[in-house]
Amino acid sequence: MKSKLKFSALIITLFIFITASIMPAAALPANESANYEWNNLKLGNYCWMTGMVIHPQNPNLIYVRTDVGGMYRFDPANNYWIQLLDGVDHNENYLLGVGAIAVDPTDENIVYAACGKSYGKSNQGSDILKSTDKGTTWERLWVEYEYGISCGNDSYSRPGAESLMVDPNDTNKTQT
Repeated sequence: MKSKLKFSALIITLFIFITASIMPAAALPANESANYEWNNLKLGNYCWMTGMVIHPQNPNLIYVRTDVGGMYRFDPANNYWIQLLDGVDHNENYLLGVGAIAVDPTDENIVYAACGKSYGKSNQGSDILKSTDKGTTWERLWVEYEYGISCGNDSYSRPGAESLMVDPNDTNKTQT
């Protein structure tokens, strides 16, 4: 019985090998990735949404921040949330923890994000980011950001409210 199973497995393996080797090369695409459309992978809610900011002059311009999943802007035309921190380098993924968002009250294109996260006693890093195109691209301001309140017994530090603002009298200034 064992020899019949081994023989059957050998025949199936040979059939697959021969079929694959005689398949015409023209049947295979020259470059499979050339026609592939790359998109963000939708993972669902894998982080805490810790805050929301609505622009005072445009109620359809809504930003949300998360503890470890970045920052999003709502696209009302497509009823979809756009991830704004996809460009964060893997070595700086601590910037995906957004502690605060501030919008310029006079220019809806300008938005700031206080980014960084800490777990327990270890501070992984922080910075204030500025965008002049509603979060499509970012400039690092190289300003360290202080974290907010601790949330319960989990040793995570998450701000309970927005702790960053744009000075309405001088929109070139931000305050934490």
